[in-house]
Amino acid sequence: MVSPSGWVTGLDLDPANVAVARAVGDRESRFVGWHVRRAERLPLRDAAIDLVVCQFGLMFFSDRPAAVREMHRVMSKGGRLVASTWQGLDRHPFHQAIHEATLARLGISTVASVFALGDADELGTLVHSAGFSDVRIEARSITARFANAQEFLAFELGVDPAVAPTLRHLDRRDQ
Repeated sequence: MVSPSGWVTGLDLDPANVAVARAVGDRESRFVGWHVRRAERLPLRDAAIDLVVCQFGLMFFSDRPAAVREMHRVMSKGGRLVASTWQGLDRHPFHQAIHEATLARLGISTVASVFALGDADELGTLVHSAGFSDVRIEARSITARFANAQEFLAFELGVDPAVAPTLRHLDRRDQ
């Protein structure tokens, strides 16, 4: 929902993700100015936007404090930040089991970075330190059900972009 004079900018570090997003936007006649860019250097002027949405990406940024400072820099007075992160790994028994199994077998967790900002106090400190005020963190829990457990497990084992390059180089016997 954008006013007639408004605009939307999106970014992702992965050119393939941006290509998919552009194609979807074109198909649905939605214009978004997409950029292949790091969140630590937003392509926007100071106080340019009213709303920043970061959907399950903040935990993957290489410099989280710089990225959140950038979000604050581009936000207009009275603007809002909405960021989604997963709660802690201890709140996700399925992923905790994957974490323990891959850590024991491979020496690296395939899911740990997904839950890196699961501590509400740590997340709040990160956002406050960037200059935001009136920070509210709301915990939400849902139950997920999947029709095909094997497909879901195969997806989950490869979902963490921070470890995917490492996993690609494992010997077949290590998998």
